[in-house]
Amino acid sequence: MELDKIEELLEKYFEGQTNIDQENQLRNYFLSADVPPDLLQYKSMFTYYDNAVSEKSDKKMFFQVTKNKNSKYKWLSIAALFLVLLALSFPYLFKEEVAVAENMETPEMAFQQTQKALALLSRKVNTGMKSVDYLGEYQIAKDRVFITN
Repeated sequence: MELDKIEELLEKYFEGQTNIDQENQLRNYFLSADVPPDLLQYKSMFTYYDNAVSEKSDKKMFFQVTKNKNSKYKWLSIAALFLVLLALSFPYLFKEEVAVAENMETPEMAFQQTQKALALLSRKVNTGMKSVDYLGEYQIAKDRVFITN
């Protein structure tokens, strides 16, 4: 009688009409030692799920790998990215000043325009450095909250 019930549950299982309790009955049945030879082909399928739950992965996840790295390199990479972006945006930031510099008539005008361009560059860099200061304050606050060993 039990064999008939198991075969009926298998048919339902392969049609996708079983509930969790019925699937647990099948799993428990196939984990037992007394499985008839004609149903042994299904035993490996149901024992696989039981074995897969107990396995642990040796691979480290992304957040586990980066969690242990030194944060100094992270901040250096952020600063390097900022400098690269600044260097790439340089022609667009000073496009107007470059056009004026091309129409210089005397060396004095060129000198004055150069001074203006350098002053503008200085203002832009100082503005960028203020945002880097905020990153330093953020690091200090983070170190206070998350105590690292």
